[in-house]
Amino acid sequence: MRETTANPENASIEEIRTAMDASPTKKGYIRLNAIFLLFEGISKKTIAKSSLVTVHTLNRWITLYNERGIDGLIYQSRSGRPPVITGEAAQQIKDLLENPHQAGYAHWTLRSLHGYLKEEIDLQCHYSTLVRKVHREGYVYRFPRSYPINQDQEQRAEYLKNLEKWQSEGWELWYIDETGIEGDPRPRRRWCRKGEKRTLPYAGTHIRESVIGSVCPGNGQMEALQVNYCNSDMFQIFLDQLAKTVDCHKVLLIMDNASWHKSKQLEWHGMKHEYLPPYSPDYNPIERIWLLLKARFFTDWIAKTPEELSDRITFALKQFFKSTSEVSSICKV
Repeated sequence: MRETTANPENASIEEIRTAMDASPTKKGYIRLNAIFLLFEGISKKTIAKSSLVTVHTLNRWITLYNERGIDGLIYQSRSGRPPVITGEAAQQIKDLLENPHQAGYAHWTLRSLHGYLKEEIDLQCHYSTLVRKVHREGYVYRFPRSYPINQDQEQRAEYLKNLEKWQSEGWELWYIDETGIEGDPRPRRRWCRKGEKRTLPYAGTHIRESVIGSVCPGNGQMEALQVNYCNSDMFQIFLDQLAKTVDCHKVLLIMDNASWHKSKQLEWHGMKHEYLPPYSPDYNPIERIWLLLKARFFTDWIAKTPEELSDRITFALKQFFKSTSEVSSICKV
């Protein structure tokens, strides 16, 4: 191998040191540092090892330095190839993604979109190029969130106005909801090899327990009551329990329109209460707690007896009771 040495006349050690400190990139710093170490008498093999490169690469840096001085070692980012999808084609892709019905499709996969673009507008690009372009434009492939068709948008808008008013008045908002938890595991999608069948056992005993819960997004506090079923009597027990832990005259309870929430016999202990618009579970932040609780503690978990299920629910709820900051973040209104 031909020996390559750095020309000491191209720059002084002080100039190299200054250029290292001013280098706009880490790569430029590493290259200049290699030349600096050469002038300090360090061997090429040691420098190459510390720079995580081969001696061949180090010799190439020396050649660049000898030919162009310090400027030859300042790393310049490359412009790369010009984009294939630009202008009218790029806009057409965005229009198709937003409105697949224009092309007779209910929805797109990128495979079907790629085929359509090749056949209909003769866009010659690789599938991977289309994928990168779509991602760069900010699109992601997600399941749409479903919503009840019977939602009344005027009622929902009125509720949001009231919510803003309640917050400005300084009420401590507590959201109430009920959920049912079953003893059999909830199947979740997971990675597996092609052709491999993943199985999940279940007991088939139909064990179930309900939870009445309430959360205050402002401070992350929660209250919950485990019950066998929900009715106005059970709900009254929950209200009695909640009233012992809050300042009743500062609390505003918000809940859905379940029949037991509207029983005339209920004693509210001085707590004000309001109701969500019909078919609007998305306005109740405790729903997010129920989703996380089931995902974290009841995925692939089987209860063989009611006692096992009850103990597991108690354990899961306690984890949320202890994590007020996380609960507040999850339930932020």
